[in-house]
Amino acid sequence: DAASLERRPTMLSGGQRQRVALTRALAAEPAILIADEITSALDRPIAVEVIELLARRVAAGLGVLMITHDLSLLAGWIDEALVIDGGRVIERGPPERLLRAPAEPLTRRLGEAIQRLSAGR
Repeated sequence: DAASLERRPTMLSGGQRQRVALTRALAAEPAILIADEITSALDRPIAVEVIELLARRVAAGLGVLMITHDLSLLAGWIDEALVIDGGRVIERGPPERLLRAPAEPLTRRLGEAIQRLSAGR
């Protein structure tokens, strides 16, 4: 909003700062964007808007490496997710499958935690 434009960056909320950082990164027109927990400080509707924005940019040719603990947010938007433990890929596949039928105990626990957190929203 217009009032936010007048505020110093330190007076912005965490979510607002995160959106400013994303805007700055996209303004540079990178070939690849590394998005590390880019939606972590955002409430669900804004997080979905960010994912939709990135999906449009991906359709236009941007490569995105997304690091997140919230696979449910990415379901339907990405082709493949990797579950990494101790620097090793322990499972990979479409996020829908990883959430529905995980092969690894860590992936199962991650899916259960996501469901608990989502129920609290």
